[in-house]
Amino acid sequence: MVITMTSKSNQPEKVGQPAALFPALSEPSKEMRAVSILLACMALVPELAKSLLKGHGAPLGKTSKFKAWTEVGSIGTKDGNRPDGKIEIQQGKKTWVALLEAKIGKIDLNEDQIESYLKTAKSINADALITISNEFATLPNHHPSYQKTIPKNIQLLHWSWSSIRTKCRLLHDNKEIDDDAHHCIIEHLIEFLNHSKTGVIGMDLMPSSWKDLNEMIASGAVLKVDNKQVIEVAAAWIQKARDLGLQLTDLVNKTVSMKLTRDQKDKPEKLLNSVCDGLSNQKALEIEYLIPDAVSPMKVRVDLGEKKITTSMSVFAPKDRKSAKSCVSWLVNQLKDKTKIEGVHVMAYFPRRDPLQHPLDDVLEYRQLLTMDDSKMCPNRFEVKLIDNLERKKMGPKVFIQELEKHVEAFYKHVGQHLRPWVPSAPKVAPKEDQSHENSNQSESPKPTLHENPIDSTQQ
Repeated sequence: MVITMTSKSNQPEKVGQPAALFPALSEPSKEMRAVSILLACMALVPELAKSLLKGHGAPLGKTSKFKAWTEVGSIGTKDGNRPDGKIEIQQGKKTWVALLEAKIGKIDLNEDQIESYLKTAKSINADALITISNEFATLPNHHPSYQKTIPKNIQLLHWSWSSIRTKCRLLHDNKEIDDDAHHCIIEHLIEFLNHSKTGVIGMDLMPSSWKDLNEMIASGAVLKVDNKQVIEVAAAWIQKARDLGLQLTDLVNKTVSMKLTRDQKDKPEKLLNSVCDGLSNQKALEIEYLIPDAVSPMKVRVDLGEKKITTSMSVFAPKDRKSAKSCVSWLVNQLKDKTKIEGVHVMAYFPRRDPLQHPLDDVLEYRQLLTMDDSKMCPNRFEVKLIDNLERKKMGPKVFIQELEKHVEAFYKHVGQHLRPWVPSAPKVAPKEDQSHENSNQSESPKPTLHENPIDSTQQ
């Protein structure tokens, strides 16, 4: 049954079919099936709706009512757009509305189509347009396909299918859902999104401009920030960095986020400009991840000029050691018998001196490699790195992604999770005066005379 209702702009519109958990759709309708199941799960499991919509103005209180539709009819005008879905959340007198447009498989969102849907959403006073695809965004408000100005009073949000799956895993594994039925629904949604035929895929290929850019670097060409290849590779790197963050989240079962400045969070173009600058000036791609309770942010750097990947974490040296060798031993003992991979290096930083760097295996055998001539000059910080040199064939658009994923996972498994910060020892109990000395002082005290007797003689 198609439901007709009045929009926030008081224009009648065909809302469509209520989102079904088990949609009766034709076999080729992968996209609509995925949208219907997702929206139905959001309506049934409040924790999922909150996880996806938190921070975007939706009234998600205990008394809010969540409604969702698919197969939405034309909106705004007779020949208006037909979005894949619509969300309406009511709490008291407030109503929050979002239109939804989704793609599945390797189909990307089209900028002109998004612009058209934004106009449609604005025409009915909707609060948001949500797009879903296998493209990745750093944050929901960092759209991977739309770089134009967004109309006022409306949000453009983007979710990747992989990010939705990861949020479901966190809700499930961290036991954030108390209701058994809701827990079961999330389990089945995870299984659905995991299935190869659903069309949910990660980023497994760099763009065609990747090969051209590497050839330019190999030939010594000057890379300008506004170069087409630089911009396309920088944008692809940001998407892959987000994908890597989701993989790390799955690995540690806690939310791993990219380390961004306030400007980069508020203005996606700032992040893109920063990556383009690094690519043009240093011929390198960098990103940092914030891993809950880890010793430091984890930095990933791809040096296209030297063809190598480096992932690293830093840790401050202990302040209670009296020799550099003792400081070095404190660090490498954390990795001894746990790091079973090649390519791990340790760098020691000293005040007003150049740092020293050597392979971990060598330092384990001879700790003095990371000490200065003055053995009492202790390092103030260490950096532990995993360095992989890439051959030319490993710089291909697909093989590079595979090598990058293996490298980052290996670093955290064999190095990152084992690093611990130095914690000062609890203060010792202050030593007291020698008891025998106190006793001897007491024994030497003069005995009281008759007049010094504290008992009054009249009371005897």
